[in-house]
Amino acid sequence: DFCDIQLGTVPDVNLDGMVRASDVICLVNCVFKSADLPLLPESCDLNCDGTLTSADLIYLMNFIFLSGEPSCKSL
Repeated sequence: DFCDIQLGTVPDVNLDGMVRASDVICLVNCVFKSADLPLLPESCDLNCDGTLTSADLIYLMNFIFLSGEPSCKSL
């Protein structure tokens, strides 16, 4: 279960230690282009629903650009 893994307080999708636009690009590629997932696929399931969808992308964009909530993994 993705939600059982605690990854910290921020949704760092590409695991580079920072949360920025490059995480959005990585997630877009995973969701829409079937690109390989990062080393920790659970880092992409930001809303903890067990699936990788555009909802995770919206969650990430809200976090980065609108000061939204951190990943559910930090709750």
